Amino acid sequence: MSKTLLSSITSITGIVVTGIATLAMNTPVQAIPNPQPSAILSELSVKISDFDNIPQLIAQTQGKTGPQTTTTSSAAAIALAKHLTEQKAVLYVAYWCPHCHRQKQLFGREAVSSLTIVECAPGGVNPQPQLCQDKGVTGYPSWEINGKMYAGTRTLRQLARLSNYQGNRNF
Repeated sequence: MSKTLLSSITSITGIVVTGIATLAMNTPVQAIPNPQPSAILSELSVKISDFDNIPQLIAQTQGKTGPQTTTTSSAAAIALAKHLTEQKAVLYVAYWCPHCHRQKQLFGREAVSSLTIVECAPGGVNPQPQLCQDKGVTGYPSWEINGKMYAGTRTLRQLARLSNYQGNRNF
């Protein structure tokens, strides 16, 4: 391997190590004196092992909100979402959770905007992990309806039944 190529790889690897450590621990990595490829790889593996929260790191690079809800809401889904909000129902989610995204997709974009949603993951937008812990949230998504907790993705029909929704059920 040429000295120039090795120097470029060393420089790039140092930048990657610094970037990863800064994101993961919010502190810069000390420069490696006279970097050698083995020292860089050793430093890189140590920093990767220091990750406490991979989902939080992902959030820092992807906006902390998770995927956007892209489906269109039916009139019945919007009415159910408004009913759930009136009943003080709460949806507990984590931005990195694919099941939470699926739950929101069942409602659709317009209906989701009517729901009361609490972010439980520390890396998310407006996180409330202590509230989630106090409520006994053990999995995502979780629903609190009429004072009871329900873990897991629920169909709109199930949510209508659990909340005593009497409106249009053409979901």
